[in-house]
Amino acid sequence: FPNPVTEILNVYNNTYPYSVTIYNIAGQKLLDKTIISTNYYIDMSAYQKGMYIIRVISKQSAENKIIIKE
Repeated sequence: FPNPVTEILNVYNNTYPYSVTIYNIAGQKLLDKTIISTNYYIDMSAYQKGMYIIRVISKQSAENKIIIKE
């Protein structure tokens, strides 16, 4: 990651494939991708400043985090 993020968000998961979903704070889905590598980079430069929820789901785990876009 970095968190807060200004432009590029790095998602890392050593168990793939995995899905990455980003929601705005109102719960609207903004991104939904299936990833087949350990690293995935998300360009967040077009996203408005604010809080977002990122959900990463693999066969072994599910994790939600709050990301702050500056």
